[in-house]
Amino acid sequence: MAMRLAARLEREPQDANGWRTLARTWYVMARFPEAVAAYEKLAALGPLDADVLADYADATAMAQGSELTGAPMELVHRALALNPAQWKALSIAATDAFRRNDTPAAIAYWERALAAVPADSPMAGSIRASLAEARRSSP
Repeated sequence: MAMRLAARLEREPQDANGWRTLARTWYVMARFPEAVAAYEKLAALGPLDADVLADYADATAMAQGSELTGAPMELVHRALALNPAQWKALSIAATDAFRRNDTPAAIAYWERALAAVPADSPMAGSIRASLAEARRSSP
């Protein structure tokens, strides 16, 4: 299915919804470089909303071996400028801060992310676990 969509998009490159679908499909299939390429095509068609920017940042980081510096964090900052409560962007920013040993910033980002997701969601549980780890390592 992804290959058929990719072939169709080569013929219809202005289909933003198609590029968004293909990018998410490649991401779910763990084909991160292909997902990034699809997000790049989508970005060339016009401004991206905060949710798409956060997904793009995540895919870019995964394509770089989970490295957050550079393009992924630039995309995160763009997402947060558009929506300061975008949970995925906040979570990525928290992870980046935690990796840089900026535990207070990581805690603040994860607290904001936790407030942005439904309390009973699986994502809330994951964020709570990360927040607990950060608080345990906080001086």
